[in-house]
Amino acid sequence: MFDNFLKMKTTLFYKILASIEFRFLLRQKIVFWLFCLFVLKNDVAFSQCTNTLSGSYTIGVSGYFPTITAAANQYNTSCLSGNIEFILIDSVYSSAETFPIVFTNNTNASSTNTLTIKPQNNNIVRISGSVNNNPIIKITGKYICINGSNNNLNNKNLTITNESVTQPRVILFGSEGIVPVNNCTIKNCTLTNGNDKSAITISDATTIANPGYFSNINIENNLIQRSLYGIYAIAKVASGNGNGLSIKNNSLNTSGANAIRFVGIYLKGVDGATVDANIIGNFFNTDSATDRGISLADSVRNTIVSNNKISNLNYTGTSGYGAHGIYISTGFANANVTIYNNMIANLSGDGSNFTTGSIDNPTGIMIDNFPYIQTGIKVYHNSIFLGGVVGFTNTLNKTNAVSSCIRLKGTSKAEIINNILVNNLGRKDTSGFGAVCILTSNGSMQFDGLNYNDYVANPSGTGVKLFGYNFNGNLNYSTLLSWKSAT
Repeated sequence: MFDNFLKMKTTLFYKILASIEFRFLLRQKIVFWLFCLFVLKNDVAFSQCTNTLSGSYTIGVSGYFPTITAAANQYNTSCLSGNIEFILIDSVYSSAETFPIVFTNNTNASSTNTLTIKPQNNNIVRISGSVNNNPIIKITGKYICINGSNNNLNNKNLTITNESVTQPRVILFGSEGIVPVNNCTIKNCTLTNGNDKSAITISDATTIANPGYFSNINIENNLIQRSLYGIYAIAKVASGNGNGLSIKNNSLNTSGANAIRFVGIYLKGVDGATVDANIIGNFFNTDSATDRGISLADSVRNTIVSNNKISNLNYTGTSGYGAHGIYISTGFANANVTIYNNMIANLSGDGSNFTTGSIDNPTGIMIDNFPYIQTGIKVYHNSIFLGGVVGFTNTLNKTNAVSSCIRLKGTSKAEIINNILVNNLGRKDTSGFGAVCILTSNGSMQFDGLNYNDYVANPSGTGVKLFGYNFNGNLNYSTLLSWKSAT
């Protein structure tokens, strides 16, 4: 009986041992096959990356790449193992290119795997084509810079032109879906568009000019001309979207046939932009439109507009218009928008009837409330001079047309501190209201602060000459004492 018991124990022991061994082997096999799958997956991924880019590559007839298009296609499908330079060695890139030239979102791109496109030292380059409904260059990726200088200074040695007149654009920074385009730059270039749309667009890539996703886009030291909008940036309204947009030291003041036609710099939906030290002016002056140097539209917030020079926006037609230096209509409470140290001069037009709600009148800084209440606007240290220029001193010529250095419409509120406000833009004849330094809809309730401003309202033409005016109260303030008492 003891022997039978011993046999049963021994048999059970071996069964347990066999079960443990089976499980161990099974685990080994599972680990082995998972390892094989991992290797296979990565082998497939690696097989898609047939080229690696790093360092400098020439582009031109005798270059490493014959065209910019070929270089872009290689970049889009290659692995990146360092910073890359595409060097433009020819003087013209045009008929051999396939437009738009597209730089897509290379997953290897980073702060240590950047792409810079620039002219060869001492080379002057032109990229041109006629592209309907599209840009010359389309960037949907990240860490890409177009630098037009041929000596790494501030020279503008690269000209990019779209000759089309059918919805042309020159440069597009575009997001695909919700993937943002980010850390991209265009600088030291001359950008000439085909009279319509925008020279630089930052938006959705699929439907151009629809809201997109972007951050840390830098537009610096470019000459931008012959376009309806110089720069057009539209962001999907989301916290932080558009943050780091920097528009600095650009010139948008070409006159004549290559002038900007409507708006110099237009932002919408952007959360966190800086617009600084740009020169804007000399727009095409016979179009029936209220031109704007800088326009901050719906949902722009946490933005600074500073040190810009805006001048010579003169409507010379007779259909009732007048330019705005800076237009602000964020529709945002606590927008945190600061307008400081800008110089605005020589805006004019025949104007329109402000008593019916029209804003088509010459205005240095227009703070509109359409369609919602707007607060958190700070206006500091700006200099605004209207009139006093030969030929554009007294131009108001419509019923109740008005010129104003600063206008607060509806329920908009602002803090206005330490500005120089000179309005010498009066009536051309007997039609019009006249000249006002600060025009409000509802008087003192629209000021979060009003101090240390200098006022001059003294056009040589007829009409009112007021430091301040409260439209809804129909209250005129023609002396500094009366204006101080009211505000």
